[in-house]
Formats: sequence, structure tokens, C-alpha cells
Amino acid sequence: MKVNLIRASDEEKSVVQNLYPLYLHDLSEFIDDIDVNEKGCFNIKFLDLFWQNDSLFAFLIRVDDKLAGFTLLSTPPYTSMEVDYLVNEFFILKKYRRRGVGRLAAFELLNKFQGRWEIYESPTNKLAQVFWRKVIREYTLGQYESLDDGTKQRFNNAVVMR
Repeated sequence: MKVNLIRASDEEKSVVQNLYPLYLHDLSEFIDDIDVNEKGCFNIKFLDLFWQNDSLFAFLIRVDDKLAGFTLLSTPPYTSMEVDYLVNEFFILKKYRRRGVGRLAAFELLNKFQGRWEIYESPTNKLAQVFWRKVIREYTLGQYESLDDGTKQRFNNAVVMR
């Protein structure tokens, strides 16, 4: 199984826009204020910013050249002052979960950018908390800081020997 993380081009913006409602559908189980509008659609208008701003990045995740998910990444000024990179969203289609795809995609993302990272999970999304704690613990060899009752992790991958 080959997992690739590829920056989404302008032509691929619609691919992320098509996947995003699936992500929100999954997330709505954990976050009460995620709702569809009266037409049955989620609001995803802000996604355009990831192709209009040099501080925001959208990546597609592929498994053996098949679409498997996406991730959205922010850099300053869209992060806390002490953070270089913030994972905004990370989504793997259910078909590819629990097969190591998320771990490999996360490692590839972290390897692309060196600096101070922040990853936050919703307090009610226990599955995401377990996933990210395991990934970050393995990636950083345990060299990370856990904040906000364990729902926010910070680490500097520039000092981690990999």
C-alpha cells in the first residue's frame, strides 16, 4: 500500500470541496453545532481561502493512486503566536481507516514542514484523540506537550531525530 500526500491544485479544489461534507458528516457525531442548512447542505464557503492565501495549504491523500482523504494546514498568521503549523482538518474515508493510512499521511505531512506544530481534537471526539496521541507519540518519540485536558498537542519536529 502506497500512501501519498499531494498538494491540491486549483483544478483539484472541487475534489476537496466534494470530500468536505463527508468529513463534516462524520464530525457532526461529535460536535453539536455542525448542522446542514435547509437545503440539506453544509456550509463550506471558507474553503476557497486555501487556494487564495499563501499561508494555507490543502492536500489530497491518496492510497495506491485512489483518493482516500484530505488535510488542511495553516501557518502564521492563522496559528497561535508560538506555533508554525496547525492541522485544521484531517479526513480519511472510512474505507481506509484502521489500515495505517492516516498514520502514514500524518507522518508525510509532518515530514514536509519542520517547526513548531499544534494539533487539536474536539473534546468529544475520542477516536481522533486516540489517533493523534498515538501518531504524535510515535512521531516525536514522546517529545510533545499535551494541553487543554489532552485535546491539544504541541511539539517541535525540528528537534526530533527521525
